[in-house]
Amino acid sequence: MESIEIYNKYYCSDCLDLMPKLPSNIFDLLILDPPNLILAKHFATRKFFKRSFGDLGLVEHFYKHFFKEFERVIKDTGLFYIFCNESSYPFFWFYTYSFTKKLRLLIWDKIVSINGYHWRHQSELILFGIMPNAPTIKTGDGDIIRCRAVPVKKRKHPAEKPLELLDKLILKSSRQNDLVGDLFAGSGTTLISAQNNNRKYFGIEYDHNYFEIIKKNLKKRQLRIG
Repeated sequence: MESIEIYNKYYCSDCLDLMPKLPSNIFDLLILDPPNLILAKHFATRKFFKRSFGDLGLVEHFYKHFFKEFERVIKDTGLFYIFCNESSYPFFWFYTYSFTKKLRLLIWDKIVSINGYHWRHQSELILFGIMPNAPTIKTGDGDIIRCRAVPVKKRKHPAEKPLELLDKLILKSSRQNDLVGDLFAGSGTTLISAQNNNRKYFGIEYDHNYFEIIKKNLKKRQLRIG
């Protein structure tokens, strides 16, 4: 199968189409923010039927193939972070448990919540994974990361993460010249952080509009350092 360039590259594609073209064991660090699982809207009409874990079968086909490729392309010394919500966390945990040495739940505290009803989201879950031969890193850091979210009015992507947060993850879990990958790249914050911190980057974004934003963001960064 035809291979593709990987160092400091980003592509507009479905990740399942592109990942099989990647060499094996290339990523030192993967940081992913997949779309949150939104279960069937017909729940609203279920008067006599309860929800069940089986409803996640709606997306099982995608993630079953995705994590098979995920395991292949990450190094056995690598680390990963996957942003998730209360629905997707157990799903992602299930698919990564078999090939990791350890999984940890981290909490991103966004400092403030958005107005609404009942208990509002002020935090986001992050699944942290350690591959079997990853070196041990001694640290005194706790598992709650406090970092203010990007204000809604300033976001270029609905799930945009602050650059400060990505800097924390990349600096803690990779070294200079390591390859950092984001297979749901959004507006490209992970790629920008990797570039800022002297890491190589690789990204995939399915949506053409967001892909164009990545191009503009990285071009601005290159102009600043040129």
